[in-house]
This record gives sequence, structure tokens and C-alpha cells, in this order.
Amino acid sequence: MGLLNGPANANNGAAAIGISGLTFEQNKHVQMMEEVLKITHDLIDVQKPATLGQVTPKEFLEMQHTNSIVIDIRREAEWIETGIIKGAKTITAFTNNGQFHADFQEQFFALINNPDTPNTPILLYCRTGNRSGMLGNALIEQVGLKNVFHLTDGIVGWKKLGHKTISYASN
Repeated sequence: MGLLNGPANANNGAAAIGISGLTFEQNKHVQMMEEVLKITHDLIDVQKPATLGQVTPKEFLEMQHTNSIVIDIRREAEWIETGIIKGAKTITAFTNNGQFHADFQEQFFALINNPDTPNTPILLYCRTGNRSGMLGNALIEQVGLKNVFHLTDGIVGWKKLGHKTISYASN
């Protein structure tokens, strides 16, 4: 028997939630409830705000192999001192006195705006995770980016766990 002319079965939804022997009207009510739940679930997913991803060095390495864009947001003196993570792009986000660097926006958006890969994860890191955390939150909350992550303990945590860096060579 079909959906409209018989008892609940594996094809009509009611049995899927463990109800059998329903009348036609009861079955229709169950189906409507299932549809409301599906729509509600979809709306919750859509309305869920993006948040900055917090990643460990291990997770960072795994994500790095998925065509992510890795950006070291420190200053040149810091890159020279500690080296950088292999594959990272270097774009200074903040000046020595903590101000937003004048060139950051232009360089950053030139790097990430690729119409072929609009959802490419962006992995940020700094010295200890403070600046990349602030910047990552701003990119999500003010710019509307959704796929942004940061290395929670920065390059300090990276090196403390024995992960390698490469020497910085200025462009």
C-alpha cells in the first residue's frame, strides 16, 4: 500500500520514527511534523553564526594539506627571529604599536579572493595566538568570512612541540 492509502510502512515516514498502525490522518500529521522538524533544523544550520576555529599544531598540519591558505601575520623582525611555517604567506597585520597595518587589507584580500576556491580555509598564526585570534574574530564578525582558523598557541607553541620552521626570505 502507498503513502496515501495504507498503514505506516518503511516508505512513508511514520515507521521511520517507530510508529506503526496509524490511520491515514495520523500518518499525515506525523509527516507534517517531520517536515517541520527538517525545516527547523535547516534554519538553525543557516542561522548558526560562524566562529573562529581554534586549532592545535596537529590539526593545523592536517588542514595545511587540504589546500588551505596559511598566513603568518607577524612582523618581519619576528619572521627573521623564528622562521616561518613552511608554505605560509607573510602579511603583517599589526604595526609595532598595535595599530592595524596599512597594507594588510589589500595584501590579504588579494591573496584570498580566488573565485575558483571561495571556501578555502584560512589558517592564521602569530607569535602566541593573541593577534591571530583577534584578527580571525574580526574577519568573521566584521568582514563576514566563515572558514577562518588560527593556531591557538602561535609559532611559540608550534616550536615548543618540536615542529620545524623555515628561514624567512624577504620578497
